[in-house]
Amino acid sequence: FELNRVRAAVSATAGVSALNGGDTDAAATKLEESLLFEPRNVNYANALVQVRIQRVANLIQRAAGGENVQVEFQQEVNRANEVIQNAVNFLPMEPNLWRTRGALYELIIPFIPGAEGLSFESYRRAIEVSPSNPAAYVDFARAGLTFVDNVQLRIGQTQGPDRDQLIKTREAVLNEVKSVLEKGIGVKADFAAAHFLLSQAAIRLGDVATAIRATENTKATAPFDIGVAFQLGLLYYQSG
Repeated sequence: FELNRVRAAVSATAGVSALNGGDTDAAATKLEESLLFEPRNVNYANALVQVRIQRVANLIQRAAGGENVQVEFQQEVNRANEVIQNAVNFLPMEPNLWRTRGALYELIIPFIPGAEGLSFESYRRAIEVSPSNPAAYVDFARAGLTFVDNVQLRIGQTQGPDRDQLIKTREAVLNEVKSVLEKGIGVKADFAAAHFLLSQAAIRLGDVATAIRATENTKATAPFDIGVAFQLGLLYYQSG
C-alpha cells in the first residue's frame, strides 16, 4: 500500500511538471498512472480531469482553425467524464469535484446539446455542499451566460413555436443566474467577479438600472480595472 502511494505521488509530481511545461499528453499519462496506483485518490482524479479539460480546449482551438477533430474531441470528453463521474460518486460531498465536473460541461455547451444541464447541475451541487464558497456561484453564472449567448444565436435562426420556447428558456436561465449571483454577493459582498457577471446578466435582460448598480459595485471592488470602467461609462451613455 505504501509503495503504491509513493509511486502515485511520483507520477503525479511528474504529471504536474509536464502540465506546467505545456505537455498535456505527458501530464495526462502520468496522472493516469497515479490513478492506477491509487484509484480512490480524488485529488489525482480532479487533476487529471483538469488536464483533459485543457486538452478539450486545445481541440476546440484546432477545430476553429479548420481541423477535423471530432473523434478526438468525443474521446477526450468521454474519458474526462468517466474519471470525474467516478470521483463524485466516491466522494459526493467534495465541492471541488463538482466544480470540475461543471467546468468540463461548461466548456462544451456550444457543441453538445444538453451539456448545459449537466454543467448547471454540477455547479448547483457545488453550491449546495459548500454554500460559503462564493466562487461556485460565479461558476454557475458564467456557465449560464455561456448558454444564454448560445441560445441567442439559435433564436436568430429559428421561427415559430420553437423560437418562442428558446426565448422563454433564455429568460428563465438569465433570471436564475441573477438570483444565484445575488446569493453569492450575500456570501461575499466585495466579490468583484459576482458583481460584474450580475451586470452582464442584467444587460441581457434589458435591465440597465440594475446593470449600472452592479457595475458601480464592481468598480468599487476593482477600482483599477479598465474594462469595468469602460463598461460603466458605456452604460451611463446608454442610459442618457
